[in-house]
Amino acid sequence: MDLWWDCWSPIGSIASTCGNELVHETGIPSVSMVADVIDHGSWCWPCAGSEVMDSIQCAGSLISLSATEDQIIWKASSDGKFSSKCT
Repeated sequence: MDLWWDCWSPIGSIASTCGNELVHETGIPSVSMVADVIDHGSWCWPCAGSEVMDSIQCAGSLISLSATEDQIIWKASSDGKFSSKCT
């Protein structure tokens, strides 16, 4: 799952919500996956250098990490129809 562009967090896509400049600010490569900020079952974010990064860390901490296999969940668009753009 793409760290920056996929809607895996409570705030949606991090890059879409917070802007591309955050990618550069964190030093985390733009091609990173969510798994790249998890180490031994715990979140492993760089030090928060801004309020935005602090908010992302807080949003991420709302997601409990487990050793169970991930599930794919399809999200409906606002009109109730499936759209890959909304997923």
